[in-house]
Amino acid sequence: MSRFDELVRLYQDGHLSRHDFLRRALALGVSAATLGPILQALSAPADAAHTAMADTARFARPGPYKIGFSNSFSANTWRTEMIWQLRYEATLHPADIKHQSDIIITDGQGDTSKQISDIENLLVQNIDALLVIPNSPTALIPVVHKAVQQGVPVIVFNITMGGNDWTTYVGTDAYMKGYLPAKWVSDTLGGHGKIVAISGIPGVGYVLDTWRGAQAAWKGTKIQVLDRRYGNWELSRGKAVAADLLAAFPQIDGVWADSGLAAAPFVEAEIAAKRPLVPITSDDYNGFLKLWSRHQSQMKGYALPEPTWESAIALKLAIQVLHGQRVPKLYTLQVRPITNANLKQKVHFEFPDTFYGDLGPLPFSYAKAHMK
Repeated sequence: MSRFDELVRLYQDGHLSRHDFLRRALALGVSAATLGPILQALSAPADAAHTAMADTARFARPGPYKIGFSNSFSANTWRTEMIWQLRYEATLHPADIKHQSDIIITDGQGDTSKQISDIENLLVQNIDALLVIPNSPTALIPVVHKAVQQGVPVIVFNITMGGNDWTTYVGTDAYMKGYLPAKWVSDTLGGHGKIVAISGIPGVGYVLDTWRGAQAAWKGTKIQVLDRRYGNWELSRGKAVAADLLAAFPQIDGVWADSGLAAAPFVEAEIAAKRPLVPITSDDYNGFLKLWSRHQSQMKGYALPEPTWESAIALKLAIQVLHGQRVPKLYTLQVRPITNANLKQKVHFEFPDTFYGDLGPLPFSYAKAHMK
């Protein structure tokens, strides 16, 4: 880890003030022009989470409650585990959530129009709070406004959205989820090389934010992005993208991928084509971690988990809001990277490839019982 990376970690963890972070970074020779966008991304969500509180008094009401959850899509196992987390968390609040049927879940199937319709239907069912993973950063603004106007607090999680009507947001700092892996790729390659990038779903807020972070990390380097493709956070699409990229470019020095559903099939395709295993980034998708572990002597990896338990935090915050308690407007989750040093502790060979190991409060026994 470089000295600047260590400063970033200390600042994210709250061990350095903004002033001290800036002073030390400048002392390391990092230019003010470079620090500007980095500092904005580092501090805005985290600082806001500790200083800006949402006024929730108007949403207070007695329980028990009916909670609606509008899921933008459900086409991968991260979403499956996220729903396990939500339903398990509900069992921990028996006075507030009487029955599992009081958690109403809809699936937008990746269609923004359908998700808007889903939310309209949830509002008709007189839900007390609405949880949302938005498919679009802008298209849901009017229906979220409508929900709040009807007295329904809106807890957005996992993927950011625009507007300011939503009550609170729970998730990782997407900008840094793009910046830190991109910086690792650049550092690993010595600041120069030909790479490819694989993002999730076009137009989704998280994808836009991670890509901004990645581009900031490469600014001023000699990293050349040969191509950027979209894997849609689907394994089958990731396989197709990997095959296309390897066929198109005889020299690829590194891969920036925002998901293991893109990273794992790329490594598999490299092995099948007898290509070098180049430095690659991912999340904590178990299939990728297994491949990395088996080929650790030949490949370098860097993975930042995306907690499936964001849904559990979102439900907790919804209940707090309905109790009239103030909550952070932005609730930023900090995650630790998976590197060669801790890979052995993070990979789970006893679970299938589709597993995501950062379970947070969810018992492993619960995951095993629900794993197909």
